[in-house]
Amino acid sequence: MKKASTFLVGEMRNSVFYENAPFDLRTHMKRKAKEDSVLLLLKTFGEFGPKYTKWIDKMVRESGVSSARHNLLCILRKEGPLKMSELGRLLTVSPTNITLLVDGLEKDGFVERQSDETDRRATRIKLTERAEKEVTFDSDVIFKPAIHLFSSVFEEKEIRELVHYLNQIMEKLPN
Repeated sequence: MKKASTFLVGEMRNSVFYENAPFDLRTHMKRKAKEDSVLLLLKTFGEFGPKYTKWIDKMVRESGVSSARHNLLCILRKEGPLKMSELGRLLTVSPTNITLLVDGLEKDGFVERQSDETDRRATRIKLTERAEKEVTFDSDVIFKPAIHLFSSVFEEKEIRELVHYLNQIMEKLPN
């Protein structure tokens, strides 16, 4: 009588094993292949995210400030003066990090603190004239290279499909 392991290895070489397997090996192999593909996708996302962020950060730095600072300045430009807590919520950044960002921007002359007219305890952060003059807020200047990159790799239909799939994944993620 053959050893079980020898039997399995020998029988796997022909389709008899698949037909007589105690579990569906084809399904198992497909599932394993799908899991491997998902792991490859996750690895690729993990590599893409930081590389893309670094590339965008480099372009944003050419506008005069770091990416995190630029995001804060863009929000202030769009929304007007905001409380620190509102900035933190909009940027999904901790109070400590908002304070560090605002302190640095204030030191560089890009924002200033002003008293809130309705709440004496609160301070609002607003853009200075220097920020308006020296920081590039034109998203075309910053994102045109990204638009070119993605357009050179994907057709419009593929971009829409990718956005659709990413949105489906985000909907399934817990908040």
